[in-house]
Amino acid sequence: AHIQQGHLESLEPKELMYGAIRGMLRTLDPYSQFFDPENYADFRTESRGAYGGLGMAIGIRQDRLTVVSPFKGTPAYDAGVESGDIINRIEDESTATMTVDDAVERLRGEPGTQVTITLLREGENEPLEMTLTRDVIRFHSVESKVLKGDIAYIRINQFRDTTAADVDQA
Repeated sequence: AHIQQGHLESLEPKELMYGAIRGMLRTLDPYSQFFDPENYADFRTESRGAYGGLGMAIGIRQDRLTVVSPFKGTPAYDAGVESGDIINRIEDESTATMTVDDAVERLRGEPGTQVTITLLREGENEPLEMTLTRDVIRFHSVESKVLKGDIAYIRINQFRDTTAADVDQA
């Protein structure tokens, strides 16, 4: 109430509360964090180990939406999307001012539906336009291999709802 009364601009009480919670958690340790309902839904999608999408990690590199890595065996990988490709358009919309979250929201979707992306690739004179069909993308939280005889190596990449079962299977 004090901030709302004394601040020049009108502030939403919910946003003030979310900011206060984030600030309190920041003082605990680097691992504690607060999720608003939208971010929590995204977190739950990822922690379940599967989502409908194209199967690639994306990020902002040199102010451009860029493919960090396509995941093996996914629609993006199978279509020939490469690390370093710049995603110039999603459908008919420019990605010039798009955040990673906005792009993820447009790229993910119901498995079996299609999305068209336009890529700029180093060494190519023309943009590459691809229409990809979304599929169920599964996160593999565990990697394993037999090193020698009866010695195995198990690596946990990320903790997800499926990690315990994945370790058992490995």
